Amino acid sequence: MRLNDVDLLALQPLFMQCDPTTIALCQALQPIMRDAARETRSALIIPAVDTLTEAALDELADELHVIWYDYDAPIDIKRAVIKASDLVHMAMGTPGAIERVGVQFFGDALVEEWWEYDAEPYHFRVSTRNIAKGSRNAALFAKIINDVKNVRSVFDGVFLDARVGTVSINAAAVMQIAEFINMGMEVA
Repeated sequence: MRLNDVDLLALQPLFMQCDPTTIALCQALQPIMRDAARETRSALIIPAVDTLTEAALDELADELHVIWYDYDAPIDIKRAVIKASDLVHMAMGTPGAIERVGVQFFGDALVEEWWEYDAEPYHFRVSTRNIAKGSRNAALFAKIINDVKNVRSVFDGVFLDARVGTVSINAAAVMQIAEFINMGMEVA
C-alpha cells in the first residue's frame, strides 16, 4: 500500500465500512491524505541539498536560521554550510563550531587558541593547509566568523600553512576593521 493512494474506507473494519458517517469521513479525508503524501516528498529537503537551485538554498538558509550563511558565496560553499548547519547550531560559540565552518570554506581547518601561538588571551586564529581555497575564501570566512564565534573572543585571521619538503612557509591573512586583508609571509 502506497501513502499517496491509500483507500481509507478499505482500512476500516467491515462493520464500519457500511456506516454513512464513516463513509463520509473517509471521503472527506481522502484528498487531505493525498496532499499530505505529496508534501512528505518536500520534507526530505536536507538530503536533496545537492540538487537544489541557488534560490532554493538561499530560502532554506533563511528558514533554518543559518546566520553565518553568505548569499554571495559560491554554491558549493552554500550547500556545505546548509548541510552542517545543525551541527554548527549545536556548538555555536565554541572552537568546534568555528572549525566546522572553516572546513566548509577551506576543506581543512584547525582552530588555534591564544595559548597555542602566544597571543593575547581570548584570541584565536584558524589555520589551513589548503592554500588554493584558503587565499580565495579567507576574506569571506573572516566576514562571517563573527556570527559563529562567541562575543568575547577575538579573531586574529586565517593562517595559511604550506610545507614543502623541509621548508615551511607560513602566511597569515588578518581581517582589519577597515575590511581589507593584510598578507604576511614567513619562511622557516
